[in-house]
Amino acid sequence: MSDRAHADATVQFDLGRALAAQGKLGQAASQFERAIALQPDFIDAYHGLALSYLQQGRSDPALGVLRRAIGIGGAAESKALFVQVLRSLSGVPDLDDLREQIARALSEPWTRPSAVAPIAAALIRHDETIKFFVDRANAAWPQRLPPRELLGSAGLATIGSHRLLAALLPATPVSDVVLERFLTALRFVLLELASAETTAADAVRVRLSCLLARQCFLNEYVLARVGDEHDRARRLRDRLTAAISAGAAIPEAWIASVASYFPLHSLPEADALFDGAWSESVTAVLVQQLREPEAERQLRATIPTLTAIRDKISLVVREQYEKNPYPRWVKPAPPVRPLTIEQFLRREFPLAPVCARAPRETLDILVAGCGTGQEAIETAQQFSPARVLAIDLSMASLAYGARKTRELGIAGIDYAQADILELGSFDRSFDLIMAGGVLHHLADPFAGWRLLFALLRPAGVMRVGFYSELARAHVKAARAFIAECGYRPTTDDIRRCRQDLLGAPDGSLLKTVTRAEDFFTTSECRDLLFHAQERRHTLPEIAAFLADSGLTFLGFDLSAAVRQHYRARFPADAAMTDLACWDAFERENPDTFVGMYQFWVQKTAERNGNPGHERWRPVAHREATTTSALSSKADVNATAGMPAKGH
Repeated sequence: MSDRAHADATVQFDLGRALAAQGKLGQAASQFERAIALQPDFIDAYHGLALSYLQQGRSDPALGVLRRAIGIGGAAESKALFVQVLRSLSGVPDLDDLREQIARALSEPWTRPSAVAPIAAALIRHDETIKFFVDRANAAWPQRLPPRELLGSAGLATIGSHRLLAALLPATPVSDVVLERFLTALRFVLLELASAETTAADAVRVRLSCLLARQCFLNEYVLARVGDEHDRARRLRDRLTAAISAGAAIPEAWIASVASYFPLHSLPEADALFDGAWSESVTAVLVQQLREPEAERQLRATIPTLTAIRDKISLVVREQYEKNPYPRWVKPAPPVRPLTIEQFLRREFPLAPVCARAPRETLDILVAGCGTGQEAIETAQQFSPARVLAIDLSMASLAYGARKTRELGIAGIDYAQADILELGSFDRSFDLIMAGGVLHHLADPFAGWRLLFALLRPAGVMRVGFYSELARAHVKAARAFIAECGYRPTTDDIRRCRQDLLGAPDGSLLKTVTRAEDFFTTSECRDLLFHAQERRHTLPEIAAFLADSGLTFLGFDLSAAVRQHYRARFPADAAMTDLACWDAFERENPDTFVGMYQFWVQKTAERNGNPGHERWRPVAHREATTTSALSSKADVNATAGMPAKGH
């Protein structure tokens, strides 16, 4: 390609970006198409064209563009955007080789596997090779069917050879009720078969049972148990424990089935299992449930404590996350092209009043409330080169993050135990602070926010998250139900509570909460519904705080479709930074921030004022409409390359 053609393509691309920022999506798409015609391998132009289509509600051509980009060797951004577009659809499209692509998206991965899980579950449920067994298990629910009745003569081989199911189970928790019930029924069948086993089982069955065991460890054994199922599993566990102690021969099916009901590290002398010669599938279970927890135990001793933890609420919250580190994850989103903070903000919020910072060779980043490290890792990759300090109350969470960071070979991240409320005398400052999942768990979230932004350098940037009072009506209803029924935040009670909520009437707030992705593991369900401390806020409250803080609002992390909906409703707010308009928009579309408010702010030069940020003024709103039935946390807060929630 000639330099002239490349230069002309770049001009067309830049013009397309400018038009897209102004909401002129049809004209922008034409410019991106011209750029591609001039330079057929111009991946950024494919991305721009796909986003233009997506914001116009034209998902099918957006998918087509991204499939072309992936076909010519599209970068990580192409694959992540492909998943984002798929998630925006109301149904699964009929595309050739889509199951294979989604299996690759989980295994490589193309984005966070949790973002792919709903698509994978839908494809599995509708696949005719497996649909019969899924439907049979759900029709009998909550009854458990015996092996022959559920699977017939060939069902086990069919299920065990399903490529997409095999990619999903070890990658991320399943977030689909229909598929969860099928897996629950399948687990019981495999328990029955293993309990009758005295010799080596069929390799396909062992592999499937091991995949299910890895899934159960990820969802922290949240699957329902009925009748004497627990007792049956306990009896097999006791047989396995006795065999380990005696040095006797152990069928692989015993290990896999027990690991589907109990973490192997809870068994006495379980480390002796490493002395055996096992299949690759069983070895993977032993690594997950024995070796990795032991690595975390050892890493705890290496993690420093930066502050005391004295606040009563902080102590209670720490105890919750020591028992339930949140979330369990296997792979982060893949690295994308590193950007400066300014490049990232101007890409996401092209018309926002982003101020230039003093140039620095290496960014200093604080991840406050880092949980199990996923956000810290993805942030370090997004803004490389960077020095990242990741802090949390929970040593269990920090050890998980430290283990994953070491496994991935990522440098530049330091983990430490600290309480945000004790950072007032902290002697470090930062260019970027990530606080997307922590402030709403403080007794006074705004006090914590003040302590954090005091650590920002001039023109420093923060990503902040708060729960929406309006969008969490379903969570408030569920928390009231939990209090009325007396459920406790234990694994057994969480397991039983989930089944009661799944039995709620369709259309009720209680039933609505079962569609949240955080509903599908023990720790995430506890975080969602049983949290020891939750504060919710409104946009007027946030706007009033910003008006006096010396922070400039830059924009929300939201999907392209929501942004376009807002732009059509409030065309005068071209920068999409007017929180009074956003408040009206949310009242008209109550599900907009169902994940939470996730937004970016920048510290201004004047500490006691916020030039350019108007005082709060209400905006009249129209009769409520619906942006989406219940937008998922990853869709609502979707920004390419950035996590949806602080942990």
